[in-house]
Amino acid sequence: MTISDNLFLRRYNRDKPPTAQCSEDNFENIMEILESTPGCQTLFAIHNAVLVEFASRQNINTKFQALTKHIYDYWKSRRNRPIQPTLKFEDHPDNDDDPYVCFRCDDVDQTSTRDIQVRDGLRKLRVQLEDRRELFEWRVRNEDSKRLILCIDRSIFKEQSRRRG
Repeated sequence: MTISDNLFLRRYNRDKPPTAQCSEDNFENIMEILESTPGCQTLFAIHNAVLVEFASRQNINTKFQALTKHIYDYWKSRRNRPIQPTLKFEDHPDNDDDPYVCFRCDDVDQTSTRDIQVRDGLRKLRVQLEDRRELFEWRVRNEDSKRLILCIDRSIFKEQSRRRG
């Protein structure tokens, strides 16, 4: 219950005899039924048709029917603010100042383009590293073959000088 709900309930119970007063539990039950009806019935879930008609609320217990008329009027007056918290979505993409918005449009949100740029940069870096590694391996093979040629030339020179001398 919010503070405004509590104030309404106190005002409602002030002039009533104890048998006709509404308890906090009953008030919360009625408010929950009124709030959950648009979510359960798709007819009421349409954007502009979120107010439940008083006559269509047959699922409220008959002992609450006397209380329900007054609580319904109160609920209808405060319907712009739901009882249960909901996620905030971005209404206007021009204004992204609100830190409590849970989901923003991808075309407004720059993180996806930034992620693509980072991925491309990492891909280019990986290609460059692979090229450098191949160059290094080629250089090592080249140096090994030069060393082998030098060893062979040296052994040939020693063999020729031993035969001559």
